Amino acid sequence: MISLGLLSTGLLSFGVLSIGLFAFGTFALGLLSAGAIAAGILTAGAVCFGIVSFGAASIGKFSVGAMAIGKYIAIGDHAKAMIAIGQSEAKGTLYQVIGDPSIQDISRIEELLDQNVPSDLSWAKEIIKAVLH
Repeated sequence: MISLGLLSTGLLSFGVLSIGLFAFGTFALGLLSAGAIAAGILTAGAVCFGIVSFGAASIGKFSVGAMAIGKYIAIGDHAKAMIAIGQSEAKGTLYQVIGDPSIQDISRIEELLDQNVPSDLSWAKEIIKAVLH
């Protein structure tokens, strides 16, 4: 159930290589994972891959990080997605903002998210809407 160690697997897992429902470690794989390199549904770390990912290099459907690549939205210094919010560079196919988004930008972004994100990812969309505010 709870696993600690170099190679750990379990419901709650802490280790260098960690695999579990909740995984925390240098390399983490899980529903909720955090680590130097993290993969899963909701991820945080230096390099992370997930549906919702927060990290220096972040790749997912909804990504936030210094270098963020997303399917629906990316927020970061360099951002690339349907909706891109970047401080230095933004490449958005539907909408892009360089710098901090205005209230009008946020309203348009939320409208585009509502139009383009499927209903099964509404939980992730709400996380990103909270980040925008």
